[in-house]
Amino acid sequence: MNFIFTILLPLLSLANGPDEIFMTIAEQNSFMESKAKEIRRGYHIRNFDDVTSSTRWMSRSDLDSYYKDKDTYENFFSKEEVSDLYRCVAKDNCELYLVSVSGSYHGGDGQDAHFVLLYTQSKKSFTLVHTVYSE
Repeated sequence: MNFIFTILLPLLSLANGPDEIFMTIAEQNSFMESKAKEIRRGYHIRNFDDVTSSTRWMSRSDLDSYYKDKDTYENFFSKEEVSDLYRCVAKDNCELYLVSVSGSYHGGDGQDAHFVLLYTQSKKSFTLVHTVYSE
């Protein structure tokens, strides 16, 4: 009888386990490196020059500070999109990252902000983009 519990107990915990597995920090970093590369590639395909990017994790206070300056941006998110960002930072299974991308195009230059909502349980992401400035 003890033998059956020894075999079944680990199997039962595995049955419930995968739903509760979150991405590690290393997995999140790797994912975001790939995501930033994918975003930069899109700019290169659209013939932007001198494309650079930086990525950072956004806390609630970081998002508050960013949102406080919303009137200085070329364009900004809708109220619903802003709510999506705040909902993400409030959830246990969502991490918010900011990929800032700058580049030049036909003599002008600009910067876009790509907010990546990374759901660490499902490993899915959604990206919201707005223009910080464009000349």
